[in-house]
Amino acid sequence: MDVERIKADPKFGQALARQIGGWEGNPAPDAALTRLGGGDLHIADFHGKVLLLEVWFTGCPPCMQEAPVLESLDRELSARGLVIVGANADRILGLEYDDSARQRFIQEHHITYPVTNWTSEGDHAYGGISIFPTLFLMDRKGVIRDHWIGYVQLETLRKVIMGVLSEN
Repeated sequence: MDVERIKADPKFGQALARQIGGWEGNPAPDAALTRLGGGDLHIADFHGKVLLLEVWFTGCPPCMQEAPVLESLDRELSARGLVIVGANADRILGLEYDDSARQRFIQEHHITYPVTNWTSEGDHAYGGISIFPTLFLMDRKGVIRDHWIGYVQLETLRKVIMGVLSEN
């Protein structure tokens, strides 16, 4: 396999760089997301806070495993400036789940952080996410500090988030 040729391909190389790495140290793209139940939320609205954005879909086993981890972090660290936003990708993926299924998931897992619908605009800005869950951690200046693909252990997330929260 010619890895350099793949990386040099304008379409595939850019997608590979954005999905696998290349996020850390870059400004977080702004995206408008629609909250379940109505109202818009913008990534840029969270400048001044530490934002953990999780892109997930209903029925995704690692996403379901990660929900209680994120809820635990939200309860523990929101007073220190952490905001968690769950962006559900069901519509982008063409899944048949409706808002009532997402609401049921939120209630069953006692999720209190904002949950939105992931949008085409957001998906494009964040490189066309294809592995779920995908998480982006942004600092108070709106710079992406870390990026994870797949389920992440609570202690791993806590350690990195605590480091970012301790910065001014």
